[in-house]
Amino acid sequence: MKQEIHLYLRAHIAVALLLAVACWLSGCTTAIRPRIDNPTPIEVRVPVPVPCVARAQIPALPPILPAPLTGNAEADTSILARSLLAHRTAADRAIALLSGCVAP
Repeated sequence: MKQEIHLYLRAHIAVALLLAVACWLSGCTTAIRPRIDNPTPIEVRVPVPVPCVARAQIPALPPILPAPLTGNAEADTSILARSLLAHRTAADRAIALLSGCVAP
């Protein structure tokens, strides 16, 4: 029984060594590089982002509140309405500007 286990282990060790030597020798090959005498240029098309709007055309954001709130409901409503109108105007300008950048 002891001798059978010994032979079994020797066979597995021999196979492992053969595989190790085969792997080691397979790395010894050299890659043959092709020789190119007259390389031809290759055209590669890469998408490049192009700005469609100049930075100076982008509308500036209006202040959040053009004046401080007073605590008076009627006066504050007027201040908030002016602020809302200014923001909507800026948004409308930005949408009109960017609509020219969208592909048809």
